[in-house]
Amino acid sequence: MCLKDKEVIVTTRKGYILNPNLDWNIDFVELQKAYNQINEGAELLDEKEFKIARKIFRLYQGRFYASPSQLHWILQKQEVFRQMYVKTMMRTSCYLYTQKRYDE
Repeated sequence: MCLKDKEVIVTTRKGYILNPNLDWNIDFVELQKAYNQINEGAELLDEKEFKIARKIFRLYQGRFYASPSQLHWILQKQEVFRQMYVKTMMRTSCYLYTQKRYDE
């Protein structure tokens, strides 16, 4: 998508937002959606949830990059996503163990 002639940031009554008329693919938003999908089920993952968990592993990069003025907010969010990752890893490990898929 060429952004040359498009408004990426638009103003609203409450400030500025990303233009909702453009298609956005934001990794931490996708990670949150995926985590919510697998966190609603039983303690042990099923095959469908396992595939969603693999998406979390692809998306999670460990940190966000920010300016010093954003550091406090970013550190809090970073810890939230780290916890999501760790919980997903534990549930995925249990799933693979019960399925005897040790090599994965």
